[in-house]
Amino acid sequence: MDNLRKSIEIIFVRNCPDKVLQNDQSLIKKSDGLITQDYFNAIGINHIKNYNSNEIDNLFLKLEQDWFFDPYKQGQKKKSIFNILTHFNKHTLEEINRQPFIKYEHLLRWRHLSYILGEDLFTCSYLAYMDNRSARIRSYFSWRSVIFSNNNRLKKLLEQGISENHFHLKGSGPVFELSWMALMNHPSNIIPHFKNIEVQFKLDGDISYSLQEKNKELDILVCKASYIRHILFKNLILNEELNFKEININLNQNSNRLDSNELLINLRRVQDDIYATKELYSYRFLHKNEPEFADYAILKNIQEDNFDGSILLSGERKFLYEAFRKIYTEKEDNSYFSRLFYSYLLIKSRFRAELVQINTKVGFGNFLAYQNRKEVFIPENSIYETAFLSMAVNDSRKFQNIQSFELRIAPKESATKLHKSLLKNQVLLSKNVIAPFEYLNDTNSPNFQLENYFYTIHFIKVKDNQNHHKLSSYINCRDKDLREIVKTQARAIVSLRESYSSKAKLINGIDAASSEFDARPEVFAVAFRYLKDHKLKGEFNVLKNKTNIVDNKLFATYHAGEDFFDIVDGLRTIDEAIKFLNLRQGDRIGHALALGLNANDYFKFKGGKLLIPKGVLLDN
Repeated sequence: MDNLRKSIEIIFVRNCPDKVLQNDQSLIKKSDGLITQDYFNAIGINHIKNYNSNEIDNLFLKLEQDWFFDPYKQGQKKKSIFNILTHFNKHTLEEINRQPFIKYEHLLRWRHLSYILGEDLFTCSYLAYMDNRSARIRSYFSWRSVIFSNNNRLKKLLEQGISENHFHLKGSGPVFELSWMALMNHPSNIIPHFKNIEVQFKLDGDISYSLQEKNKELDILVCKASYIRHILFKNLILNEELNFKEININLNQNSNRLDSNELLINLRRVQDDIYATKELYSYRFLHKNEPEFADYAILKNIQEDNFDGSILLSGERKFLYEAFRKIYTEKEDNSYFSRLFYSYLLIKSRFRAELVQINTKVGFGNFLAYQNRKEVFIPENSIYETAFLSMAVNDSRKFQNIQSFELRIAPKESATKLHKSLLKNQVLLSKNVIAPFEYLNDTNSPNFQLENYFYTIHFIKVKDNQNHHKLSSYINCRDKDLREIVKTQARAIVSLRESYSSKAKLINGIDAASSEFDARPEVFAVAFRYLKDHKLKGEFNVLKNKTNIVDNKLFATYHAGEDFFDIVDGLRTIDEAIKFLNLRQGDRIGHALALGLNANDYFKFKGGKLLIPKGVLLDN
């Protein structure tokens, strides 16, 4: 299956969407004209490093003779690139109680490919194909955001309960899916949102090797995707005919501001059309006691049991599902539809590569570059922002028996602000923060609250910006400004514990996060010892039963040995954290990768050369 997976990645990630849209009109009638052998070879020779050009030729020959045909129908003559997905799905997926599950023996193969392309491409194409075979109508699309395997023994084991005690809130929500949903529903916001990131800085630099890729702008591609999604949605759901002439005017130019000017001019009209579609056909949710649309693809007649799952993901899934059903139907010529849908999938995977860390670069800095983009495309105070936090927690708890749940938040400079932050989280993470619209007129609607959770407050490591060439650097210690900030924040935590006793029991620990290169453990030493030793005054303990007296001792985590200039540097950080922060039993080191590395392998990976600041080398 390795060659099959490599081929899927080339076809559904690395191909150029503009090339698909601009292909010669004589090829439009040929569904196998979506990618040519020459273009496949050009991408494959760079993407598959251990294959020569003759082996790439053989791989395309395998596609032409086998994987482009339906695996369930021997002797069938209709060729389509979408059949390659069915070959992979046949090995890896099965349906249980209307939901897709991974065959456990192929779990790692599934993980590798779905990590790059996302799960919905495979689950929706699988269910669409199988439902076509059985002529079944599907109404449930709210399965979990990360599907489970069919390993019943593992499932029973996890049903006994697990603890999630190192939970990255913003790293656990469906950030790409919600960002994509926000952009597809508000295309007029696409260009302004992209101004907030360095568009020219591609995190996945290997996305394409074609010379035709020059003068492509990602925001213009996403604008094309929003246009394609809406016209295909109207064709699939509202049975509107595709207007080839209008589509060609908007899509057949290169994806840059100069050539795609016609599309940009029409973007406001597309936005108005989407708003009209929402009002007529789409479901409204209750968000912060106000009716609000999330996705025009979530229809008013949605089946009720979808609300028990990942409801906000159901619209895009239904759209993909219906598109695949149309493509897998052999009764009509879907070649033009296939071309548009294929380009939509390519743009979607290209944008996903800039939000989900699928590149192979190493180091915390690479992670941080992705981390800093997570909320760029999610409007503040929108239903998508609420869903981002809510789904991270509530969907995790909905599909798993989590007995203990850690939420991580940043400290504030005062107890009042920290208390407000906790209250805001409490509201955003309540189970009905995004509810069916029917709750709007229901005064008895349940206010489900999060249970069995606690907070870890993590200080943020910040780079020292003082000028070391000035005289002041001989007087002030390094990281002087950050030390003052941490001091203020530590006092705010103590003040909160004393002033808001009901919230004190929710804060179980402290941590220091972000890049280790920005600050050493010594910066947080006084604050950690101060907070770990802090005991509540307990002025009213005489009025309590002995069983109600709780010390609420704070425990500590410190991220150390996760990223470093040298193994010695990583080991020193771990050692300093234990010594300076007074870490004891019950405390923990975050990651500590330096402890588990083979030194020979590490230095070989580095080519026997290291680049280390002189000060760090001296400290080592």
